Amino acid sequence: MFFTTANIVSLSRPVNPGLYVYDVVAGTNQLASISPSGEVLIKASKPVLSADGSRVAFFGTLSNSSGVKNELYLRDLVQQTTLWSTNADQIASLVLSPNGEFLAFSSGGSGTKPLIVYNAIDGSQTRVGAGTGRIPISFSPDGSQVAFSWKEEARDKFHIYTKPIGSSAPVRRTTHATDDLSPAWSPDGRFIAFHRTLSAEKTEIILPFV
Repeated sequence: MFFTTANIVSLSRPVNPGLYVYDVVAGTNQLASISPSGEVLIKASKPVLSADGSRVAFFGTLSNSSGVKNELYLRDLVQQTTLWSTNADQIASLVLSPNGEFLAFSSGGSGTKPLIVYNAIDGSQTRVGAGTGRIPISFSPDGSQVAFSWKEEARDKFHIYTKPIGSSAPVRRTTHATDDLSPAWSPDGRFIAFHRTLSAEKTEIILPFV
């Protein structure tokens, strides 16, 4: 028996570096750090998976003939295609809806940032308010609404708001005289936890959402 170079594979050869998603049930890895055009990224970090495991959002770096670009990516793990990418130089706080159809993030300089929701169905981007928002952002368990801390242009404090996806009217949920920040939705959709500023300290509050 003899071997040719065509059927010899070096076991010491490194695999592609990058971001992988491991399927615990199937015991398989899937390379996720791929651009929409199919190029493997040279670096990827801060992955966020949708609750159903169908999609992953992450930061990645692509190097090609056009130069080096830092991008935000959204990849469909079922179809094994990267759906979308955008410049990530000013982006933070990625949050995916439970079904992976919506991606919320903050965009802008340091401190307060505009809050954006990307719709993977039609490719649209919607700013959730005309004022200033603060990260993080939280989706309701069914993915139909987003909760966020927002300071309207006519107000001097941040309050907790919710906004149905596809609607242009945020609903104010708190009215305290100090800042309310960092909302987090409960798994049953009934409560939103958040931080309220009390002098130099912050206290966690539970807000019934019914």
